[in-house]
Parts: sequence; C-alpha cells; structure tokens
Amino acid sequence: MKILFYPAISLDGFISKLDGDSSWVTEEDEQIFAEEVKKAGCVIVGSITFQQFKDIIYPIKDATTFVCSSRGNLEGSNDPAIKFVSGNAGEIKRQIQAAGFTNAVLSGGAETNGRFAEAQAIDEMLVSIYPHLLGAGLPMFGDRKVQLRLELLATRQLSAGVIQNRYRVLSS
Repeated sequence: MKILFYPAISLDGFISKLDGDSSWVTEEDEQIFAEEVKKAGCVIVGSITFQQFKDIIYPIKDATTFVCSSRGNLEGSNDPAIKFVSGNAGEIKRQIQAAGFTNAVLSGGAETNGRFAEAQAIDEMLVSIYPHLLGAGLPMFGDRKVQLRLELLATRQLSAGVIQNRYRVLSS
C-alpha cells in the first residue's frame, strides 16, 4: 500500500498555529489536495483534525475518510464514507487495505503524521510550503524526532508564493 503524506506548512515547518488555525492554506492548494484524495480513494486523518474540520473539509466527496481514533466511533459518525481505525501505522494500513484500497493520502494532524513517519509508513510527500513564518505552532510530526531521507521528484509554484515539492521517501 502506498501512502502519500500531504502537509501544508509554514516556512518554519508548522502545519498550523498553536490553536490549530491553518486558515492561511489557499483554495488552490485545497483543490489539489482534494484531487489527490480522490485519486487515492481515501484519506487518513487523526481524530482531533477530523473533529476540527468535520463538515468543512471532511468527509471529502467521493472518497473514504479513515479517522485514527483510540476512542472508536466519534459522535455523529454514521456516514458510510467515514471509517474509524486504530492501532499503530502498520495495523491502520492493513485495515485500509482490507477495505480495498491500495493508496491513501495522509493528512494529519501532527500526532498521526508523526506515528506514520516514525514507522517508515510514508512512501511519498507532497509538501506545500507557505511564505509565512509562524514562530510557533504545531510541528509537522508533533513531538516525534523523525528522520527521513527524501529524493526530490518535482517542484512547482502555486499562487500566493506557495512552493510545492514532491518527494519520494527513501529507506533509512
């Protein structure tokens, strides 16, 4: 199974402000993200991020949203396009594969990103780098000290000075 990690980050490496605000992400980037999710057929998101963006971003139309949650189904989650998964990154990947998917987009938050990166469960990264310095915020991988070797596959410039880099994650 192939996992594409798709973060939008500030130039100093934060996925959001300390309060979770990431309203600086452009509509263009959101559309590219939705296209990647639709290509994969599903997206992986942590329960806090899911709750924060429920009915705003998630669930994504024409895709399944896998929510990583140790608490099981969350309130108001009868939508068949939303599935709750738990366990380590390998177990979550197996649950998604068992549901018939061979690709998935990983979309946060910081703790979920960190679990997958630490387990070497990310195959590619499509990183949108915003020309903002937040000074403080949620780091891309939370508190985890992740080390990944990357190979640059492509770079493109989006509107508003956003640079988007696609990387392949090399084995350590």
